[in-house]
Amino acid sequence: MGNRIYMLIFVLLIAAVLGWASYEMIHSDDEEEEYHVAVILRDSDSDRSVAFRQGLEQGARDFNLKINIISEDVTRSQVKEQVEKGVDGVIIDPYVDNNLSDYLTDNQDNVKFVLMNTDLSPAELFPLVSAGDERIGNELFLTVKEAYRNISDLRIALVCLTGNNTGEYKRFAAFKEALQTEGIEPTLEVLTTEDAGETLTGYLAIGGLDCVVAFDSKDTELCIDALTLSNNVGNAELFGEGYSEKIIYYLDKGTVTEMVLPNEFNIGYFSARKMYQLLSPGSADEDIPEIETFRVTRNNMYEPEIENIIFPIAQ
Repeated sequence: MGNRIYMLIFVLLIAAVLGWASYEMIHSDDEEEEYHVAVILRDSDSDRSVAFRQGLEQGARDFNLKINIISEDVTRSQVKEQVEKGVDGVIIDPYVDNNLSDYLTDNQDNVKFVLMNTDLSPAELFPLVSAGDERIGNELFLTVKEAYRNISDLRIALVCLTGNNTGEYKRFAAFKEALQTEGIEPTLEVLTTEDAGETLTGYLAIGGLDCVVAFDSKDTELCIDALTLSNNVGNAELFGEGYSEKIIYYLDKGTVTEMVLPNEFNIGYFSARKMYQLLSPGSADEDIPEIETFRVTRNNMYEPEIENIIFPIAQ
């Protein structure tokens, strides 16, 4: 009797092992493949990138991506290095290298590319996740226009300290075009880093400006310093784009009047999702949604939706 029980247990164990092995063989292909993706991000340690990284990491978890973030200016050599390492895809924030577009075009059959924030030409070849630089520039203009009853006599300074191949410059150009459509020319344009702070401080110290507009975080911080050093004799207001701990501090103090900020969390998340769609055969090719922007003031910065953008937490 005892031998029969042992034999039955043995047979059942063999059956269980064979059944499990058969199940694994049948369903082994059902396990989702992990894709290796490099993310080349300017200023990856900046305050602004915190929300972006949270969105990217959430997307990586949702879509089974193994990501490696590299903090460098996005150049042809940087992208080439990652491609030669054998990554499946590269998410990039184009910025300084005009030769990058040709390299991406030549290699797009072997490696998948997703662009963030600033497009390349021809842009239609590559998916782009961005709030749109021209749109942000126009949103900044509407912000300024709504702040003043009459802008025709507005003494306004525009601060844009990078070259004309950047997203920052596109925001500046869109703002200036909207301004000129209203028949207004800026009182001052600060377009080079040489003596930028001194020039702006000098105008503010004599009350020569009503309004200052900056087009990224570094420019906005320069404007904050100029307002502080000059004692802002004419009570000029500062409007800008960009995010940093310093900017948020001075927004809360009232030195910064209003900021236009894109949803960086969503830029990160949908960059990861789009990369997964490119790499995964048969996945739904969903459109990239429009990345919303937020107009942030001292009065609304602690509202829950805005607070999640300027004080990033897990969303």
